[in-house]
Amino acid sequence: MSLLQPPESPSPAYRLALSGAALLFLAVLTIALLILLLDDAREHNQQAEFTATLTAIATDLSFEPVQPPEAGGDTPLVAGQFPFVLHDGTVTYGAGSTCDVQEIGGQVTGEDGQPTDALTLLVWGDYVAPRLVLTGEIAGYAPGRWGVTLPGNVPRRVWVQVTGAGQMLSAPVEVVFNAGDCVQNAAQLIFEWHSPGASQ
Repeated sequence: MSLLQPPESPSPAYRLALSGAALLFLAVLTIALLILLLDDAREHNQQAEFTATLTAIATDLSFEPVQPPEAGGDTPLVAGQFPFVLHDGTVTYGAGSTCDVQEIGGQVTGEDGQPTDALTLLVWGDYVAPRLVLTGEIAGYAPGRWGVTLPGNVPRRVWVQVTGAGQMLSAPVEVVFNAGDCVQNAAQLIFEWHSPGASQ
């Protein structure tokens, strides 16, 4: 064969196979791009939902020092003073229902000295995301009573604070648990009405 002769043109079958391979490659590339775009959109949507959830939680947990609902409306709430205090200023510890959990509970009494279900407890700390805890019958307890069970028996510091209508109604009270302690893995906190400005 002479070097000056043009090369033979590919057969029709070869051209058809080459065209099919090119089309298949373009189809795969298009599908891959669509998957990437959909995944990015889904991730963006999840991030937006997560941000909205955090915003909602932050809004729920934002408290302003305004007039407490049971204070009668005559005495303004003074910074550093709260209408509810811990009974005798102490947390009472005892043995929990089981050794593999830590329990916090107690009662809230109102201005008349009677248990009240009008308020909630804000609980947060080590391995404990901030949560609002209801009192009384709606939470399955006697009037004014409340409780939280924390999984695990670990070294932990937890804070509890009386709240109501977006207000902080007590100072945060610290509860301290030791790891593996089965004798003092339950804490009881009794919050009682204390007029702001009165001597404690």
